[in-house]
Amino acid sequence: MIRLGPLSSISMSCRVKIILWQRPKQSWIVLTDFANSEIDDEDLQRIKLDVKYSTIYDRDDIDSTAFKYGTGVAGGLTVEQIRSWNEKLTEVKKEEIVAAAQFLLNKDLSVTGWLMPEEK
Repeated sequence: MIRLGPLSSISMSCRVKIILWQRPKQSWIVLTDFANSEIDDEDLQRIKLDVKYSTIYDRDDIDSTAFKYGTGVAGGLTVEQIRSWNEKLTEVKKEEIVAAAQFLLNKDLSVTGWLMPEEK
């Protein structure tokens, strides 16, 4: 899951068995490939159309609306910024997506946490 917004996070699960301490390295290989890949024009237009449709459907879903406004306000956005979010997403250009991916997916700024059981 990649969710970029006021509360950004990336979490992964592996389909193949990878030793626990190898996961960050494998994850960065995937993320680096993603950040350096070229964006297809047709895919970008399809995604923008999906965003437009989801905006329409979200109006009928009070839980989704509450979550969107709750996380937005908690993250420091104004109500107007939250309202205009999907519209601004449809205006994003390929170059901006690549620049954001390369900025956000910076290994030097990342933190990896391990939740391990207490040793007995």
